[in-house]
Amino acid sequence: MEEAKGVIEPDFAKSVRDFVKLQTFRSLFRSYIKNEEDLWRLTLFCVSDFVTNAWKREMLELMRMAGAFTYPLLIVAVDVRNLHGINTIFGYENGDEYLRITKEVLEGSIRTGKEHHREGERGTDWVFRWGGDEFILICSLPVNEGETPQSIERRIENLKYTREITFRTKKRPRRGQLNFSVYVACAVAGSQKDFPRAMEATFRRLSDKKIRFRRRPPK
Repeated sequence: MEEAKGVIEPDFAKSVRDFVKLQTFRSLFRSYIKNEEDLWRLTLFCVSDFVTNAWKREMLELMRMAGAFTYPLLIVAVDVRNLHGINTIFGYENGDEYLRITKEVLEGSIRTGKEHHREGERGTDWVFRWGGDEFILICSLPVNEGETPQSIERRIENLKYTREITFRTKKRPRRGQLNFSVYVACAVAGSQKDFPRAMEATFRRLSDKKIRFRRRPPK
């Protein structure tokens, strides 16, 4: 009679892998964390984007759950145009630079007058990197006197910013330009409970904009 071959249940195997990962993390944690300053640096590393130094999407969710935002607020979704093309033609180093440019431009793009606040104070503006080519801005209302969410969309989309860069080809380094170009969509969240609905509406509007742009006939 043939012996039954041992089979490891998938759930058990996953539990073992998770246990090993946890023990590895604990070992690294103990070797790195010596004081509160080390713990603070590690915390910032976990919630900050390495490329742009913007907050990660996990930080947005933590702040939302902690009640750190003041309502009503404006959610602004920003999609960087043609990031894939820039990475392909100019290289990932310049693609990362393009993302950093975008973050810098967005930081100063919302409040245009003296009412601009410093990031980090309760009831002000925050910039988060949501994904590969997407950013989220959280802005307390009102933003600027007389402005609507739609006018803010148009103003950000019409921002002009150009940076000279050097990129490598097979033959020699060449000069080029990175031009700030984004899709923008906004929605208002009236309360913490309303936040998920406003986020969904923002991304749905952003997706519709990108589809309309791609279907637009060439000039």
